[in-house]
Amino acid sequence: MTPPLRTTALALLLTALVAASACAEPPASAGADGRADTPTDSGAIAAYDFASPVATVNLAADLMEISALSYRPDGRLAAVHDEEGILYTIEPSTGAIVGQRRFAGAGDFEGVEWAEGGTWVLRSNGSLHVVPDSGGVVEEFNTPLRANCDAEGLAYDTMGRALLIACKEQPGQGLEGTRAVYAFDLRTRTLGESPVLLIDRRQVDAAGQFKPSALAIHPTTRQVYIVSSVRKAIVVLEPNGTFVSLTELPSELYSQPEGLAFAPDGTLYISNEGVGGSATLLRFDPRP
Repeated sequence: MTPPLRTTALALLLTALVAASACAEPPASAGADGRADTPTDSGAIAAYDFASPVATVNLAADLMEISALSYRPDGRLAAVHDEEGILYTIEPSTGAIVGQRRFAGAGDFEGVEWAEGGTWVLRSNGSLHVVPDSGGVVEEFNTPLRANCDAEGLAYDTMGRALLIACKEQPGQGLEGTRAVYAFDLRTRTLGESPVLLIDRRQVDAAGQFKPSALAIHPTTRQVYIVSSVRKAIVVLEPNGTFVSLTELPSELYSQPEGLAFAPDGTLYISNEGVGGSATLLRFDPRP
């Protein structure tokens, strides 16, 4: 059985040492010029052609600034945008809004994820709201993450029973040169003190800064996919944090990728904020 996405302090140290040694020369995914812009021979990354979505739909004007995406048990998608505390339900085949609920006032909402009977929404300051499926009272939880983390991206680790939170900016004290992912334990409703995943920036910043804007866990491989809106790229990590690959995303398809979600069968959805046009929802079917 694949272990939960958790690491001890010793495991983190070992991971950092391995990453450091790997970075003494261009990473395995780098081309001849040393740029990490060619994916490695990974079954997971080869399963999707990020330049050729099987479907592209335009989203309603209310979702012009869609900032997060999650797959719901009913087969629809949950979404938020980054200015209003409104949880939207989207029909993935058409992009139509089929439901909405206000859960908070105005704010900077950057992550959404269904987990264990409710939909969780992440603010950039690290706080979390949970909207119960039952329609009950919305709860809010503060975390120790600081505003300079600029939390963006929320994923549900089913085996670890935790929500993964990515920091777009500062990873925490003593973690310079990395991008960090923390875990919020759904049993204790507390955030772990140390990151559960670290990305060595020397492996991903060769062509520009990689700043996480969304993340999701593949339903079968349990690899972690992390997208950067600023860099327009996707990084794939093994469940233990080992770097797998980095793939550049074509700007003509990805105006501002900030939402990422997997269906149970491996279908991948990526949403883009509208920049000079409508927001879009892209669908990618896994290759055989």
